[in-house]
Amino acid sequence: MRNITGAAHVRPLGNPLPRHRSVTAQEPRQFGLARTHDVAVDSLRQQIIQRARNLEQQLYDPESVPLTFDQDGVARISGWRPQIETGVAVLDHTVADGNKPSLHIRVESQAPCVASWRAKVVLPAGHYRFEGRLRTAGLVPIRDEKGEGAGIRVSGSQQPRANQVIGDTAWAQVAYELEIEPNREAIELVAELRAAKGEVWFDTDSLRLICQGNRYPPQEGPQELDK
Repeated sequence: MRNITGAAHVRPLGNPLPRHRSVTAQEPRQFGLARTHDVAVDSLRQQIIQRARNLEQQLYDPESVPLTFDQDGVARISGWRPQIETGVAVLDHTVADGNKPSLHIRVESQAPCVASWRAKVVLPAGHYRFEGRLRTAGLVPIRDEKGEGAGIRVSGSQQPRANQVIGDTAWAQVAYELEIEPNREAIELVAELRAAKGEVWFDTDSLRLICQGNRYPPQEGPQELDK
């Protein structure tokens, strides 16, 4: 049997890795990943908060009721509720210019924001004009398939609204035409802001619906609305 009396020698395979250099080289990338992670976490947090707000709004959303039109065919709108689709915004009831009760929206995030005040109404079949007055300050608009800047429309519309107000604007009148077909469910009126920054005030007393005429024969018997 052969005796092994010498110590074993292991020949190194190439130069050892410069560990201190590899760590240093990774630091910028690690910092970048950490920052990206923080941004993603903050975005997710905002989405969760907004989802909770929307669920609360839906839970306490008042039941839609038929509007009452005066002898001139005008109906005032009440029951406005706030909603934020994207970004962060402040929505509150305020008094603008010292004497105008207003629905106010202000962008609070660096990301594009879509926020609105909404009211559900039940209307007889016919043609209507939804109108109101608004003013803006420092409004930098974003544009998408529903519209641009500040304006009014009906939820579910297929075309971008034509009315739009941007920049710094004094009180301006805007209007939106809508057609209500027979047996249609309740509709949702929208006073909105689609912007990267800025704010808008909607004059609450000016927001109204004007009946332009009934183009359909009256329905026989009472109509039951889906709950």
